[in-house]
Amino acid sequence: MAEIKNRFTNAPWDVINSTFRHEIYFTESDNMLTGYSKKVGCSENKNLEYLLASIAVRLIAHGYLEKSYAILFYQRTHGLNRLEEKQVLCLYNMSFKTHNQMINNPHVHNVLDRVYTAIKSGKRITQEEFAPKKGFKSTDAVHFDFKKKFATKQDLQNYCSKLVHKYGYDRGRAEAYFYKVIEIGNVQNS
Repeated sequence: MAEIKNRFTNAPWDVINSTFRHEIYFTESDNMLTGYSKKVGCSENKNLEYLLASIAVRLIAHGYLEKSYAILFYQRTHGLNRLEEKQVLCLYNMSFKTHNQMINNPHVHNVLDRVYTAIKSGKRITQEEFAPKKGFKSTDAVHFDFKKKFATKQDLQNYCSKLVHKYGYDRGRAEAYFYKVIEIGNVQNS
């Protein structure tokens, strides 16, 4: 076990294949530290909410938040011949803000709400106590549930609009969900 941990600790960041990148802006200097969610030769957790929340808690537990005025997280996707990044989370000393597909994400919000409540009460943050619990369902699995039933097409359309406008999902993905739900017969009055 120690050998595996050592291999992870000593491995360089995988700047090409990491799902997330973070920037830490320190209060006492003009230096910025960049980190990634993946190390070369290691795998990432496939549950992106779990992965993001775990990294945030780890950085806070190791004291980076105390030494900085902001920690910014970007989700990275590979588009046609280029890497695209969207900001998904900002950690500040006494608050946090989610962006894009992490807006209103219940898993990330629950973990960070617990952490910031503890910070405000002066409690020391540890990974063991505050890291997200393994096994929670991804928000994608909750939002794109193909067992979900809709009374009318309009109800389904309203739900898909909410996926785009409230939760920040891609319009094309919401449209594909719309047509698939109709195709499998989960709209009662279609």
